[in-house]
Amino acid sequence: MLTIDEIDKKILQLLKNNARISLTEIAKKVGLSVMGVKNRISRLEKKGIITNYSVNIDYTKLGYNIIAFVGISVEIKKRMKVLEELKKHKEVIELYEVTGVYDLIAKIIVKDMEELRKFLAVTMAEIEGITATYTMLITKEHEIQFNKQLLEEN
Repeated sequence: MLTIDEIDKKILQLLKNNARISLTEIAKKVGLSVMGVKNRISRLEKKGIITNYSVNIDYTKLGYNIIAFVGISVEIKKRMKVLEELKKHKEVIELYEVTGVYDLIAKIIVKDMEELRKFLAVTMAEIEGITATYTMLITKEHEIQFNKQLLEEN
């Protein structure tokens, strides 16, 4: 386990809440120079603690009015093939291997109920190795700010 100090934790919190925050603004909030912040962020990237910078997209504004989680059960020997096949479909925006009732969870986006029906009943039905699915429609997504307490053990 990698150790980080309180300033690193604050930098991580600021970046998680807004990946576009400027180095100058971070420096003001943590009491370091811009170069000090830049060096710390570089160190966090080199250690693999920061692995990516991302953007949150409101898919409904792009016409994707249905967002859903799909629990997927697969034949164990075909798991990797199913994963690779699901990654090819534009509807799948997140994909996780999980424990429990399902083997995989896919977050999907579609424009309407007809697209959802086609994706579930046709596209997924054609993927060899899928044995069952369970769809949960997302009715509202809530943004959660980064919780610094996650880092308290480090």
